Amino acid sequence: MQPPALVVPVPRHSVLLAGNDCAFQTSELARSCLLTERREWAPPSSRGTYRFEISTTQDQKVKLGEAGEHLVISRLLAHGYVAGQLPRSYKADDVYVERRNEVLHVQVKTRLAARSWPTGISVIEHPLRYYALVLFESLEPPVVDAPTVYVLPSAKVKHAVELHDRLYRAAHPGLTAAGVPAVADRFRMREMSEYGYGPGWLDEYREAWGLLRG
Repeated sequence: MQPPALVVPVPRHSVLLAGNDCAFQTSELARSCLLTERREWAPPSSRGTYRFEISTTQDQKVKLGEAGEHLVISRLLAHGYVAGQLPRSYKADDVYVERRNEVLHVQVKTRLAARSWPTGISVIEHPLRYYALVLFESLEPPVVDAPTVYVLPSAKVKHAVELHDRLYRAAHPGLTAAGVPAVADRFRMREMSEYGYGPGWLDEYREAWGLLRG
């Protein structure tokens, strides 16, 4: 089944496509920009709207990421923090949290029915930086199980990712890459258990919002 078309009301001669820095003034430029985003473009109607469709995979990825960020902000506010989204142009992190005279940054990673969150090998460690790992069991309505959020200091994430990468490379000499670096509830390397990263190690960080209080 094709995803429903999305109709966006816009001024007749000006469109700004958020997240793509793509502002344009003519229909031809609009068509070119939208096609680079893998979207199907249709000419504006007489009422001044643009009609385009987003692929199911991309649509779900965008919605999942947005759901994770807004969920984290909602949980933070419910726990008494002042929090909000960082500007989209700030790519390192997603959410800010006010703590007394400090500002914390939170990187939000969201997965659907998968207990492994890709991070990349270059995790930035800082005492004011945290990770929020969001797990949605399902997006099918109704969503019965509440999403789970694991809150970790960036130092813990960095140690886990780099340790797993180092152990994996040691066990596979000559390997040029150890796969996509990620934080996982169950790491592929059994040796991780010897360093405190056995199955279920993330449980102590489940909804651990108190860590942000310092």
